[in-house]
Amino acid sequence: MRICFTILPKPRLARGSISASLLLICAFSIAARLPLSNRQETQPTIQTVRAVSKEEAADPKSVIVIRPFFLSGKKNGVSWIDYDLGGVAVNYIGLPPGDPYKLPYSIQIQVEALRRVFTESSLQRDVWEAHLQRAERLVEEAIADIRSTPDTVQLDAKLSRRSQAFLDELRALDNSIQIYARNGGLQIGEPGVGRRNRFGEQDTYAVRVRTDPAAGKVRVVTAFVWRTCMRLSCDKNRLVWRTLNVNGVEGMIGGYHYLAEWSSGGADEGDITIERDQERVFRPFRQ
Repeated sequence: MRICFTILPKPRLARGSISASLLLICAFSIAARLPLSNRQETQPTIQTVRAVSKEEAADPKSVIVIRPFFLSGKKNGVSWIDYDLGGVAVNYIGLPPGDPYKLPYSIQIQVEALRRVFTESSLQRDVWEAHLQRAERLVEEAIADIRSTPDTVQLDAKLSRRSQAFLDELRALDNSIQIYARNGGLQIGEPGVGRRNRFGEQDTYAVRVRTDPAAGKVRVVTAFVWRTCMRLSCDKNRLVWRTLNVNGVEGMIGGYHYLAEWSSGGADEGDITIERDQERVFRPFRQ
């Protein structure tokens, strides 16, 4: 069975709303390696997946969302549109490798991002709404697959079919927009400019990690994982934390929730956002 990796082109993706999505969808074909018992401990509901995904799509600083866009105008007597369906940087979601919930979350995040763009655009609802509704049904079906399929090989096959169906839906959406443009006499691409490129997954920043006093231990989860945990009222000790290399340099980007602890009993917990190269010093909380 083919397994694809979640490594995307770094600074920019080539133009093309579907070709870029192909690179992202490939990441969803990872086999679900978590035992069913572990998957059931903090299973998100469909409502939780939608709520967290909507919040992520609305965050202007999200590094998970590769922003879609839809533009329109008239120039030199030519009416035009330009668009891109965006994507999801699966690497930055922060779920453990092989976690099957990467698929429903990734689909729902992209659906929410597209809905925000289309709702605020001049694009008629009958061009895009049914496509997003069908994509949301795939989210529901993927969650049902995860809950009902203990065999990881069978689950991998089911989720691979769901991810392919989502890619097919993106293709159909792209085709609907092209038909809309053709029927309306609209040029795709701004006259004199052409089709716009979009940024792909951003590079991480170099963060030098220190603790004061020395010999502290620092662990983090992504802000996305932490928000999901809070909505599920989960036990934070059961999360898969990333232990940072104290006195070393870590590649980080976006929001994190951290736990800093010392053998002496000192501790601190909170949220940080990484938007540049920096040194980050963690200290025990003092009231």
